[in-house]
Amino acid sequence: LVYEYPSLRLWELDSSELQSSDNPFDWVLQAGKCALEGGRNERVKLDYLESVIDKLDAKGWSHDEKLALLRFTDALLHPKDPQLRKEYDSFREQRSKEGKPMLISVVEERAIERGKEIGKEIGEKIGEKRGEKEKAFAVASRMLASNEPKEKILDYTGISPEELDDLIASRKN
Repeated sequence: LVYEYPSLRLWELDSSELQSSDNPFDWVLQAGKCALEGGRNERVKLDYLESVIDKLDAKGWSHDEKLALLRFTDALLHPKDPQLRKEYDSFREQRSKEGKPMLISVVEERAIERGKEIGKEIGEKIGEKRGEKEKAFAVASRMLASNEPKEKILDYTGISPEELDDLIASRKN
Protein backbone atom coordinates (compact mmCIF):
# COMPACT_ATOMS: atom_id res chain seq x y z
CA LEU A 1 0.00 0.00 0.00
CA VAL A 2 1.44 3.36 -1.01
CA TYR A 3 -0.04 6.62 0.13
CA GLU A 4 0.92 9.71 -1.83
CA TYR A 5 -0.05 13.26 -1.08
CA PRO A 6 0.95 16.56 -2.58
CA SER A 7 3.37 18.69 -0.65
CA LEU A 8 4.20 22.34 -0.91
CA ARG A 9 7.73 23.64 -0.73
CA LEU A 10 7.58 27.33 0.06
CA TRP A 11 11.09 27.99 -1.17
CA GLU A 12 10.17 26.68 -4.65
CA LEU A 13 7.32 29.15 -5.16
CA ASP A 14 7.73 32.20 -7.38
CA SER A 15 7.74 35.28 -5.15
CA SER A 16 6.62 37.71 -7.85
CA GLU A 17 3.63 35.54 -8.79
CA LEU A 18 2.61 35.16 -5.16
CA GLN A 19 2.93 38.88 -4.50
CA SER A 20 0.96 39.94 -7.58
CA SER A 21 -1.79 37.36 -7.09
CA ASP A 22 -5.30 38.31 -6.01
CA ASN A 23 -5.51 35.16 -3.91
CA PRO A 24 -4.96 35.94 -0.21
CA PHE A 25 -3.59 32.45 0.38
CA ASP A 26 -0.82 33.33 -2.06
CA TRP A 27 -0.06 36.43 0.04
CA VAL A 28 0.13 34.26 3.13
CA LEU A 29 2.40 31.79 1.32
CA GLN A 30 4.58 34.73 0.21
CA ALA A 31 4.74 35.96 3.79
CA GLY A 32 5.67 32.48 4.97
CA LYS A 33 8.31 32.17 2.26
CA CYS A 34 9.83 35.53 3.20
CA ALA A 35 9.82 34.57 6.86
CA LEU A 36 11.54 31.31 5.99
CA GLU A 37 14.10 33.07 3.77
CA GLY A 38 14.67 35.61 6.54
CA GLY A 39 15.74 32.87 8.92
CA ARG A 40 12.31 32.94 10.57
CA ASN A 41 13.03 36.54 11.53
CA GLU A 42 10.28 37.84 13.81
CA ARG A 43 10.45 41.35 12.29
CA VAL A 44 9.81 39.93 8.81
CA LYS A 45 6.86 37.91 10.14
CA LEU A 46 5.33 40.96 11.77
CA ASP A 47 5.79 43.14 8.69
CA TYR A 48 4.16 40.54 6.45
CA LEU A 49 1.33 39.87 8.89
CA GLU A 50 0.50 43.57 8.86
CA SER A 51 0.76 43.75 5.07
CA VAL A 52 -1.57 40.78 4.59
CA ILE A 53 -4.17 42.39 6.87
CA ASP A 54 -3.88 45.70 5.00
CA LYS A 55 -4.31 43.92 1.64
CA LEU A 56 -7.41 42.13 2.92
CA ASP A 57 -8.84 45.49 4.01
CA ALA A 58 -8.11 46.96 0.58
CA LYS A 59 -9.91 44.05 -1.08
CA GLY A 60 -12.98 44.60 1.11
CA TRP A 61 -12.83 41.35 3.04
CA SER A 62 -15.33 41.06 5.87
CA HIS A 63 -14.22 40.68 9.47
CA ASP A 64 -15.25 37.02 9.55
CA GLU A 65 -13.39 36.24 6.32
CA LYS A 66 -10.24 37.92 7.60
CA LEU A 67 -10.56 36.14 10.93
CA ALA A 68 -10.82 32.74 9.25
CA LEU A 69 -7.71 33.44 7.18
CA LEU A 70 -5.85 34.83 10.18
CA ARG A 71 -6.60 31.74 12.22
CA PHE A 72 -5.24 29.68 9.36
CA THR A 73 -2.00 31.67 9.22
CA ASP A 74 -1.56 32.53 12.89
CA ALA A 75 0.96 29.82 13.68
CA LEU A 76 3.07 30.80 10.69
CA LEU A 77 3.22 34.56 11.18
CA HIS A 78 2.31 35.50 14.76
CA PRO A 79 5.36 37.16 16.35
CA LYS A 80 6.86 35.37 19.33
CA ASP A 81 9.38 38.02 20.37
CA PRO A 82 7.93 40.13 23.24
CA GLN A 83 9.02 43.47 21.71
CA LEU A 84 7.50 42.60 18.35
CA ARG A 85 4.32 41.39 20.02
CA LYS A 86 4.07 44.84 21.59
CA GLU A 87 4.51 46.40 18.15
CA TYR A 88 1.85 44.11 16.73
CA ASP A 89 -0.44 45.05 19.61
CA SER A 90 0.20 48.72 18.77
CA PHE A 91 -0.67 48.01 15.13
CA ARG A 92 -3.91 46.37 16.26
CA GLU A 93 -4.70 49.26 18.63
CA GLN A 94 -4.19 51.72 15.78
CA ARG A 95 -6.59 49.69 13.62
CA SER A 96 -9.08 49.75 16.45
CA LYS A 97 -8.78 53.55 16.73
CA GLU A 98 -9.41 53.78 12.99
CA GLY A 99 -12.62 51.83 13.49
CA LYS A 100 -11.30 48.69 11.82
CA PRO A 101 -12.35 45.49 13.58
CA MET A 102 -9.76 43.55 15.50
CA LEU A 103 -8.62 40.12 14.42
CA ILE A 104 -7.56 37.72 17.12
CA SER A 105 -6.36 34.17 16.97
CA VAL A 106 -7.93 31.24 18.77
CA VAL A 107 -5.04 31.24 21.23
CA GLU A 108 -5.49 34.95 21.93
CA GLU A 109 -9.24 34.49 22.27
CA ARG A 110 -8.70 31.81 24.91
CA ALA A 111 -6.08 33.90 26.67
CA ILE A 112 -8.42 36.91 26.76
CA GLU A 113 -11.22 34.79 28.21
CA ARG A 114 -8.87 33.28 30.80
CA GLY A 115 -7.59 36.75 31.65
CA LYS A 116 -11.15 37.94 32.20
CA GLU A 117 -11.84 34.98 34.48
CA ILE A 118 -8.68 35.62 36.49
CA GLY A 119 -9.50 39.33 36.70
CA LYS A 120 -13.00 38.55 37.91
CA GLU A 121 -11.65 36.20 40.58
CA ILE A 122 -9.11 38.77 41.74
CA GLY A 123 -11.77 41.49 41.76
CA GLU A 124 -14.09 39.33 43.83
CA LYS A 125 -11.32 38.64 46.37
CA ILE A 126 -10.47 42.34 46.57
CA GLY A 127 -14.16 43.15 47.02
CA GLU A 128 -14.53 40.57 49.76
CA LYS A 129 -11.49 41.93 51.62
CA ARG A 130 -12.75 45.49 51.19
CA GLY A 131 -16.19 44.44 52.49
CA GLU A 132 -14.65 42.68 55.48
CA LYS A 133 -12.55 45.74 56.24
CA GLU A 134 -15.57 48.06 55.98
CA LYS A 135 -17.54 45.75 58.26
CA ALA A 136 -14.67 45.74 60.79
CA PHE A 137 -14.57 49.55 60.73
CA ALA A 138 -18.34 49.76 61.21
CA VAL A 139 -18.12 47.41 64.22
CA ALA A 140 -15.16 49.39 65.61
CA SER A 141 -17.09 52.62 65.16
CA ARG A 142 -20.09 51.22 67.06
CA MET A 143 -17.79 49.91 69.79
CA LEU A 144 -16.16 53.33 70.11
CA ALA A 145 -19.62 54.87 70.40
CA SER A 146 -20.29 52.43 73.25
CA ASN A 147 -17.01 53.45 74.96
CA GLU A 148 -15.48 49.99 74.63
CA PRO A 149 -11.74 49.77 75.46
CA LYS A 150 -9.24 49.97 72.57
CA GLU A 151 -7.83 46.52 73.31
CA LYS A 152 -11.27 44.96 73.03
CA ILE A 153 -11.97 46.81 69.76
CA LEU A 154 -8.65 45.66 68.29
CA ASP A 155 -9.29 42.08 69.42
CA TYR A 156 -12.86 41.88 68.13
CA THR A 157 -12.39 43.67 64.80
CA GLY A 158 -8.88 42.68 63.72
CA ILE A 159 -8.01 46.20 62.60
CA SER A 160 -4.53 47.54 63.32
CA PRO A 161 -3.79 50.02 66.11
CA GLU A 162 -2.95 52.64 63.47
CA GLU A 163 -6.30 52.10 61.73
CA LEU A 164 -8.10 52.45 65.07
CA ASP A 165 -6.21 55.68 65.82
CA ASP A 166 -7.20 57.00 62.36
CA LEU A 167 -10.84 56.04 63.02
CA ILE A 168 -10.80 57.82 66.38
CA ALA A 169 -9.29 60.92 64.76
CA SER A 170 -11.86 60.92 61.95
CA ARG A 171 -14.73 60.69 64.47
CA LYS A 172 -13.45 63.79 66.25
CA ASN A 173 -13.69 65.82 63.01
